[in-house]
Amino acid sequence: MKFKTFLEKSYDTEDIPKNFYITTVFEKAVSGLLSGKLAGIRGISASENIKDIIAETMDADFDILIKMDAKKVLASNKLSRVMYTNPWYLAQDNMKAYKRIASFTTNDACIESLIRSYISNGGSNYKTVIKHHADFVPLRYLMDNKLFKSIFKTALKQIKDLPDLAKKMKIGIYNSLKKGESIKKPSGDTQDRTRELKKLDTYSKELFIKLFEEALKFDANYYYKETEWKIKTGPFTVPPKSTLIITLSKKRKLPLFSYLNYNSFAEIQPDTGKSKNLYEKNLDKLGKKYTLKFKEGSFDDI
Repeated sequence: MKFKTFLEKSYDTEDIPKNFYITTVFEKAVSGLLSGKLAGIRGISASENIKDIIAETMDADFDILIKMDAKKVLASNKLSRVMYTNPWYLAQDNMKAYKRIASFTTNDACIESLIRSYISNGGSNYKTVIKHHADFVPLRYLMDNKLFKSIFKTALKQIKDLPDLAKKMKIGIYNSLKKGESIKKPSGDTQDRTRELKKLDTYSKELFIKLFEEALKFDANYYYKETEWKIKTGPFTVPPKSTLIITLSKKRKLPLFSYLNYNSFAEIQPDTGKSKNLYEKNLDKLGKKYTLKFKEGSFDDI
């Protein structure tokens, strides 16, 4: 089997969308928008469906939707298109791409969630990879055990690519069984573990690679509609004349989340006038740099 690491370029001309989108909060972003540089932006969306979110602000944590010409964005930023259907891309470089789209920070938590999701929901795909999947005890019954978690927290700190992940998974499972970790099933005694160790020897590295290929494709499909592109180097440059769609509260006619505590969006802060001053002071400046559009929000009592 020939293994391949997927490097840039992650996109071709036909992959470039018409527009890119970012959602943010006015008070957090206003200084960056005025300078044309947004710090802390890890990814942007190419999905046209994101425009529909603006009508559902009650369920979102932003009050600005930034619409940008894609070619202008690519001319001033270094981006990488997330290849959701490519498991080799998702696994390489310490699972960086997969952890980004699935919102994980550590490899062990990322892999555990991936395995659980696939075994629970993968159904026929999982059965195709492992014909007798009900007997595949190492993954099905070890994930809740402390020794297994401890071994994998160390073993999975660095993952080069899919073959590296497959190798470390097999070794980790072997060490868990070898050290006498109990198996969560009625017959989980020493003899049963011995049987599983022998069975594990029959599972090739290619089988583990295939398992994670299918698991990554299955799980990444859930995020595919986001069509995210990663920011390779920051800060992110917002092209001039981009469109800012600002959602305003119905009563005060200010950005919707100006009065909300950012640590708890359900908690409304007292009106000190700071938000109003910030908005009114900078609106004309933003209008000279960008195209401004306004939408009415959903919080009638703000």
